[in-house]
Amino acid sequence: MGRPMIELGAVITVVALVCAGCFNGGHGAPAIYVSPAVQLLGTVNPSDNEEISARFHLHNTTSKPLRITKTMTSCGCTEIKVGRHSIPPGDTVEIVMRIRTKGLFGQQKISAQIWTDNSAYPYFDLSAAGDFTGHGTISPYDVTLPFVTPSELVCSHSY
Repeated sequence: MGRPMIELGAVITVVALVCAGCFNGGHGAPAIYVSPAVQLLGTVNPSDNEEISARFHLHNTTSKPLRITKTMTSCGCTEIKVGRHSIPPGDTVEIVMRIRTKGLFGQQKISAQIWTDNSAYPYFDLSAAGDFTGHGTISPYDVTLPFVTPSELVCSHSY
């Protein structure tokens, strides 16, 4: 009767130690993480802003240096700038996503990936989301038409 309780206690201890190794200080935060994961841009007028930036931070709370090995973006309109590619233990680096807005219209989600040399955290996804609207565009959110039957004349004016 005493032996199963000891084995259960050993299993619980091992599971707790494994989980503690995945997190920083038992506070529930991953040892390496990006904040924010998604940057909300709001409404962007491409004719007013040729380029916009979204800023992210990569946090290394491990006891070992972290190296950024590669960056990838979802489209040619996006460029990633990394403050430095080596992040000492307990430090943070700023990552800037530069987005060229020409040709972007409607709801857009621009994504990028940051790859590291840490096998437990090989890559991180970054996203910037916004509504890209320009002057002279028509959106279903801005136009309201009354109910029209198929045979009804909608406009009789000539321009």
